[in-house]
Amino acid sequence: MVTDMRRIIFDNNHGYESLAECIVLQAVKDYRRSYRVFLRNPYNEAAEKMMKDCEDFFESGWFRKICDLDPEEILYRIEKDAEHAYYCNLKPEDVDDMLIGKDIVDAISDYEIWYRIYLKDPTDKEALEMMEDCEDFLITDPKVRYYINDPVKFLYELDQEIEENYLGGYYG
Repeated sequence: MVTDMRRIIFDNNHGYESLAECIVLQAVKDYRRSYRVFLRNPYNEAAEKMMKDCEDFFESGWFRKICDLDPEEILYRIEKDAEHAYYCNLKPEDVDDMLIGKDIVDAISDYEIWYRIYLKDPTDKEALEMMEDCEDFLITDPKVRYYINDPVKFLYELDQEIEENYLGGYYG
């Protein structure tokens, strides 16, 4: 018989905190892993489902009870970190096989529309602000550089084309 047994004292408060931390950490890991898979294959239903489940957890009342973190901030940081890692590790041959992202196409299209509006009315502040938003996205988003080598030059050339078409009466 062992006479030198040490007594283990359980601190329930610390135990609950540890459990809560582990639950949140696991949700972060699951979301990060699923989001990485989603970036490589946006049609992966299992990744989409896991992401949705994690998002539901982060937005739940239970999440708010076990921690005081901002769920939107958590998701934003996970996505930005995963996107940065994904797009920085792409090889040129990988990019050739990819279709240009819808968000990039939308930003270019929106920029073109707002610039035409601005050309018609240079006092339109909304058009100028919207152009600047599209411009900021196209210049600062890291994945754009894999589709457009020099976004600043691209926007300059796009401006020239839009102005030529506007002055030539193409836009009416």
